[in-house]
Amino acid sequence: YDFSVSISSLPNFDALVAVDTGTAAQPTVNASPDKVNDRYGYRFTGEIQINTAGNYTFYTNSDDGSKLFINGVEVVNNDGNHGMREESGVINLGAGRHDIVITYYENARGDNLIVSYQGNDAGMGIPKQVIPSSAYFQSDVASESPDVENTDSNNDGVLDGDD
Repeated sequence: YDFSVSISSLPNFDALVAVDTGTAAQPTVNASPDKVNDRYGYRFTGEIQINTAGNYTFYTNSDDGSKLFINGVEVVNNDGNHGMREESGVINLGAGRHDIVITYYENARGDNLIVSYQGNDAGMGIPKQVIPSSAYFQSDVASESPDVENTDSNNDGVLDGDD
């Protein structure tokens, strides 16, 4: 998504027209720091594989704003204009695949997004790390054409048909 004006928080992506769509192995942005007038956003959608049930801490470290949703629940809110800043949140997840949505925007200068997690419960053996690409999967919803049930009109990470 491209923005022609300065923004200060994550937009409602459903109200915008995507410039391009595609797939990525990981939801990571690492662009050149010499850009000055770059204003754009990404919305990454898919599933994340959780092998062991328990509490997980998710992190977004971004310049500028980002949010992370699991199963429609906002886990990390790192919104707003700022330099690289890390925010986190904890969620209890069962073993299996879970819907994940990561939104990000860049307003000007410095473009970075790093998404990490760690398993908090004893015996999980998951130290804080960038989520490996092997944990991400394309969901059926991400590959479907847009329609009423595949939109998120209030930008809460939950598709309207699932509200």
